Amino acid sequence: MGVSGVVLLGSPRSGTTLLRRILGAHSDIASPGETGLLRGAANFLSSETTGVGVELGAKAGLAHMGVSEEVTYKRLRDFVFSFMDEYAEKEGKPIWLEKDAFNGFHVDDIQKICGDEIKYICIVRHGLDVALSVEEFCQKSGSHVLNFHDYIKKHQQPLLAYTHAWVDINQSIMRLCAERPAQTLLVRYEDLVDKPSETVDSILEYLSVESSPDLVEHALNTKGAIGLSDWKAFSKNSIDRGSIDRWKSCHPYALSQMAKVANATLTKFGYKEVVSAWDDSPQLAQRRYELALALNSAKSKL
Repeated sequence: MGVSGVVLLGSPRSGTTLLRRILGAHSDIASPGETGLLRGAANFLSSETTGVGVELGAKAGLAHMGVSEEVTYKRLRDFVFSFMDEYAEKEGKPIWLEKDAFNGFHVDDIQKICGDEIKYICIVRHGLDVALSVEEFCQKSGSHVLNFHDYIKKHQQPLLAYTHAWVDINQSIMRLCAERPAQTLLVRYEDLVDKPSETVDSILEYLSVESSPDLVEHALNTKGAIGLSDWKAFSKNSIDRGSIDRWKSCHPYALSQMAKVANATLTKFGYKEVVSAWDDSPQLAQRRYELALALNSAKSKL
């Protein structure tokens, strides 16, 4: 088999659940619902720095105890892998796959925890479609997940905040792919939707497991293990293009602002640069505002 563990990475709403659902239906791959294991391990490593440059956190505290960074990462690795190994054994499958919608916020720490012992599947989706999907998720859940709080505080427009988050996550994924090319496979969500069987077969080949005829159809008609944020992906029994290019219906102003943030990263993943005809000069913005006031005043007199 060559590998016993796989970590699936991507920004939230990038198709991680859909891909996990498909791969988890393979006879060799065990994939539970979201465990939060790697995300929790990464959070364990988080720290803060005082005004005089002193690092506070578990990793720094362990270092003061004489525990090396290498040992800390190995202990966390053994902790996480033990749960996943047990799950795969219980399922009678040789490979486990760990997926959490918010692992993308912790790519750098996750690769330090996992080391050379696993493979990564990284899935990327058009950033503006992701921003719209995150907005939909937050509206339906009635809250912003903690990982987005800093972005929301920095950016007044939610769609812009989600776009910045997408850029940061996928920049870290690009670094991972560059630093560990033999351990990573990059997949585009749009390819998974347009060519599901072909895309899945390429992933199975990368994992050195046999191709499974009708795997996609079987997976989408099987309930599987549902994670806490998997409601949308598991509500469908087929793949369609309805969620692709939704960004084209955005208000031109929002589109222009998101494009400024995302274009450089979009093109690196092979997407076309988003072009908006919106003129956001201060003079034109003021003129639009004045026209809107005049229109509202005229309507009130009707």
